[in-house]
Amino acid sequence: MNEKKCNDCGVILDADMDECPLCGHREEQSKKESKGLKLPRKGLMWELFSIILGAAALIILVTDYAGERTLEWSAIPVGSIVYVWLLLTFMHFFGQRHLYFMFFLHYLSTIGLLILIDSVHIPITWVYSLGIPIATLVSLTLIAGAASHRHCQFPGLQLLGHWFVILALFPVGLQTAISMHMGQFHLSWSLIACISLIPAALLFYYLHYRMKLWIDLRNYFHV
Repeated sequence: MNEKKCNDCGVILDADMDECPLCGHREEQSKKESKGLKLPRKGLMWELFSIILGAAALIILVTDYAGERTLEWSAIPVGSIVYVWLLLTFMHFFGQRHLYFMFFLHYLSTIGLLILIDSVHIPITWVYSLGIPIATLVSLTLIAGAASHRHCQFPGLQLLGHWFVILALFPVGLQTAISMHMGQFHLSWSLIACISLIPAALLFYYLHYRMKLWIDLRNYFHV
């Protein structure tokens, strides 16, 4: 038996009820609002991951500048973040129907571009030891983000938590690839970025759990 619920607060309603006794939300009003929220929600998601990626790039730049009062190694990770933002923007607005196929095409095109750029300096020196690992890391990051968005049972704060975990792991993988290319495994700034993002992810998970629990309780108790 299908239960009728309020589209605003989730309280269970009688079949003949058009207005929620808890929040006063009307069904007809909800339908009109849902039509008007489609475009803003899509734009809001783009703004959200733009802010997150911008914050990650800012942390990397500040960390790099704080060491020697100059920018040295941050060009590669910040450039990778900009590349991720461009891919996400394209996917968000144009590639949602065949998302994973688009990721695969972008991965192949990125590798081809790196090989083409590096082939100018014969012999090829860095593309296989640095370029392809970073391109693979970026692709895996995008796939993980897309998968969490598509398969997230309760999108919202929980989805933000997923993204912060993904972005926390990204700099660790990035510095691993860079240090392995240089012949010495070493993690420094990536751990700072990771430690900075993980608490935010845990906070979003906690807030999601508390809010979900409160909504579930209000489905059965009109409080």
